[in-house]
Amino acid sequence: MVSEIHRVLKPGGVLLFAENLQGSLLHRKARKWFVPWGKAWRYLSLTEMHRLLSVFPQYELHTTGFLAAFVPGSEKVKSLLARVDSALPFIPANWRYVGYGYARKTENGGRWTD
Repeated sequence: MVSEIHRVLKPGGVLLFAENLQGSLLHRKARKWFVPWGKAWRYLSLTEMHRLLSVFPQYELHTTGFLAAFVPGSEKVKSLLARVDSALPFIPANWRYVGYGYARKTENGGRWTD
């Protein structure tokens, strides 16, 4: 799918994306136990996201989310926990459960040149 997006995107075009990732082992287990589609849905790993985005010569992939996934409640509570998550730099990127960023196709449609 990402290769097809790259193909049809005009030169200089930008893909904005957000995708649920595998997250930590705890996230993967919780989805299987508590999310109705958790056993059937296949979440991408951070490595797989990098591989998919590699068709673009320029991209940024960031991750967020750890604690907020485990707390039911209002958006205010989840928003507060999202801020706490971002203040926890020791949590590895591959433990976070949301990947987001952009990928840009070069003006000439190929690789960056100097």
